Amino acid sequence: MGRRDGFVDKPKFSTRSEMLASRKREMLPDPTFDVDGDGMVGARDMYMSNRFDVNRDGVLQPDELHELRVGMVQDIISKYKSLPNAHDAGLDAVVAWFGEGAQLDQQVDHQNFARQYDSLCNQMNHMYSQQSTGTHACLTYDDALGSAKRLVDSLSVSLGQEKTPFLPSVDQLSARVQSVEAENQRLREKDSAREEQAREIQEQIAAVREQLQMLRATGADAGLAE
Repeated sequence: MGRRDGFVDKPKFSTRSEMLASRKREMLPDPTFDVDGDGMVGARDMYMSNRFDVNRDGVLQPDELHELRVGMVQDIISKYKSLPNAHDAGLDAVVAWFGEGAQLDQQVDHQNFARQYDSLCNQMNHMYSQQSTGTHACLTYDDALGSAKRLVDSLSVSLGQEKTPFLPSVDQLSARVQSVEAENQRLREKDSAREEQAREIQEQIAAVREQLQMLRATGADAGLAE
């Protein structure tokens, strides 16, 4: 209840720290803004979500999220088809999975959307790198770094290690990859039955290192700080 002197008998917050913490929480984006399903709301997620949040309530409704995902996939596939002499078996398979029309409408709501979309973007970045067209890749720097982090986290968990609780820099993630590789080698030597699994993990480690090299080049070219 307010008083004439401007004070209230029962303030909403008991301390200034509590008030600042509440303001900080209010500034966080709604989980529905994670449109690519990677578990984080990156810069690209925020930009695209704000464009498609028609009623401006800070939450993407199911129909808004659906329309946004359709547009994201169509944009990448269109870029792929516009590349000169573009042909890649892996990319063609992912493009075929998404399909067009009614199939695409169904796939953007599929439980595997995040994994397939991540694969689509990663392979497109690789295609751009190969063709050296100078065209901007479909992933932002932070999104690409997040993709590499997810793969490293997956490998860490498979080896009994913990995930990285934050989005690291390229150098931090490279150090994490070295730790994963060392643990993989240790378990490989300890148990010969893990030979096949260890080989598969090593192949994925090599793929991550290639991603990190691309990120370093991208960050240097764009003047981005890691």
